[in-house]
Amino acid sequence: MKFWEGYHDFVQEMFIVLDAPKAPMDPAWVNVLRISCNWARGESTPDGAANMLTEKLWLNGTYNGGYLAFTRYVCDGSGNIPSDASEYFYLKAFIDNGFVGACTDFADFLVCLITSVGAFQVAAQRTNPLGLGWWFQTEVIDPAGDLYGPRRYRWEVHQFCIYGGNVWDGCIAFVSGFPAGPPKGLPRDTTYRNGLVDYYGSGQWQPTPSGGFLPGVYASTPPQPCQGLCQGRGYGPNCPPS
Repeated sequence: MKFWEGYHDFVQEMFIVLDAPKAPMDPAWVNVLRISCNWARGESTPDGAANMLTEKLWLNGTYNGGYLAFTRYVCDGSGNIPSDASEYFYLKAFIDNGFVGACTDFADFLVCLITSVGAFQVAAQRTNPLGLGWWFQTEVIDPAGDLYGPRRYRWEVHQFCIYGGNVWDGCIAFVSGFPAGPPKGLPRDTTYRNGLVDYYGSGQWQPTPSGGFLPGVYASTPPQPCQGLCQGRGYGPNCPPS
């Protein structure tokens, strides 16, 4: 265990972490450390901390049904969203909104939580490429919060947190899959996939990007997404104007 100093408005705070925070939380944000150190209190191993943070995110968060919230895909120079696009994550706004958001928000926030306590150099990853019209039917799952409840869903894509071929996912809990509950350190292409995906109606299981990605994190208000080729979900310096 290590002590980590955080600064906010010139007030020094001390946090107990497993190791030095890792990107994108290097340096770690004080408002993230307050949450992650509280939620992972008592855990002394990277796996234990990652598992507890995943569980607490599922218990405290609310899935919004997949509607655009606090992430924006990064457009390319032509105003398109690449199939393996990275993301901007508006971290402060997600926290201020009480952890309500889409699976992209949950995955990116879990990356921030786990890296802030120095557990793993985790990354975000998706079930399949963007923009190809692919979709899959889920097994019976229970998204965070009580807005929708346990059932099967038809999703175009789902986002999670990955490290070393294993998945942590604070957005959902398995009901019909095994083990039950939020996925914690499950092998991505076997246990996790089998618990999440019933079948693909179009496309296939193809985790994307292949090595995952680290979201860019921001304290500002999420910008309005462009309404051009980015289909209302993108953002970037070369996005077509609304």
